[in-house]
Amino acid sequence: MRKARTAAGVVVLALSVVYLARVVDGPVLRETAKALAGSPGGLALALVCYALAFALRSWAWTRALPGLTAGQSWAALHVSLLGNHVLPFRLGEVLRVTSVLRRTDLGAEPVTATTVTLRLADLLSVAVLALVAVPGLAAELIGAWAWILAVALAVAALPVLAWVRGVALRSGGVRMPAATIVVTAFLA
Repeated sequence: MRKARTAAGVVVLALSVVYLARVVDGPVLRETAKALAGSPGGLALALVCYALAFALRSWAWTRALPGLTAGQSWAALHVSLLGNHVLPFRLGEVLRVTSVLRRTDLGAEPVTATTVTLRLADLLSVAVLALVAVPGLAAELIGAWAWILAVALAVAALPVLAWVRGVALRSGGVRMPAATIVVTAFLA
């Protein structure tokens, strides 16, 4: 079975390389590479900020779920990122939970509860940033739905927090989101 999966992976990779070689605009790619080589500071800063955001998310998750190590958290977040890029409907979040469950002795309920809580914190943070930083843009792009969606996210947070509180009381393996976790989720 393992050999068949490896062979399938190699075939998919080869097909992807052939496809990309046909559709990528070579001159534009070379021009972009020259621009980056001439001034790599912006890209380096962006990559450092991106890595820092993942480090903050990883730290927040280990704070919310004490049995989770930083390495397992970091790995699961990246598995999730890959899944979100290649799967529809943000199914990478399911891979995030699965990754932790396969590598640790943690229970499914605490892992799922903290994943949902931190993902909801991410969504609320993006909504708040959008509405505060550029209040007219959200209304211009989606009209009154911007405020309706923001309120819906806030309302959705209530049962999620109640669920996490119940998990924390039952299992003791989950911490309720403290101010540090909320601020970290907002910054990441």
